[in-house]
Amino acid sequence: GSRAYRAAPVNIVTTVVLIGRLLFVNVAAGGPVVCAWLEWRGDALARSAARYLGLASLLTLIAGGMLGAFLGWLKWTADYQALWTGPLSYKLHWGAAELVFSLVLASVYWLWVRGRGGESLAARAGRGAIALLSGTNLLYHFPLLFIVAGKLHAAGQTSGERIGGAACRQLMLEGETPALAVHVVLACLAMAGVALLGLALRLKRQGDEPGGTTVAAWGGWWGLT
Repeated sequence: GSRAYRAAPVNIVTTVVLIGRLLFVNVAAGGPVVCAWLEWRGDALARSAARYLGLASLLTLIAGGMLGAFLGWLKWTADYQALWTGPLSYKLHWGAAELVFSLVLASVYWLWVRGRGGESLAARAGRGAIALLSGTNLLYHFPLLFIVAGKLHAAGQTSGERIGGAACRQLMLEGETPALAVHVVLACLAMAGVALLGLALRLKRQGDEPGGTTVAAWGGWWGLT
């Protein structure tokens, strides 16, 4: 009983950090995809929304990464360490590289979209491609990776030989894993839509009622997914 009592505060902190991390990484991964759609629209209001959401995606990616590192530290038991330094060591190294890659793309996108000019079709297509690559890179790699890691950890399969790329892809296709990954993707798009509602409120407070209403409708439709 005393051991469970001492563990309770740690579990509460872990849960709160996990909730915050999920909210942040959902915006970080889904936001760039919505930014690509805003670039396709091409009007001035969409450009403003893309700047807002591009910055939100960049900041939440950084914050989500920091919370993820903290969460990993909280969960860094002997079994959890063995999982990432043993069977999933291959994906750990590649995952870090993919995270940095998306961070660079998100930074490039925001710097480009916040600058002057760049209203041509070619510029919007280039920005949209960068944003889409940034978001889909996160959505492709990390939901599946952490779902597989969670299943291996729950099953006690935290030791053994390193799992290579082909074997890891096979695990990603087993059981309910694909359905869970699709669920995460849709949740990311929904959270990106909710994030747009923040801009809608700002526009309404500034007296731009039509612009705020339009952005709220965009965010509502994406959130409805």
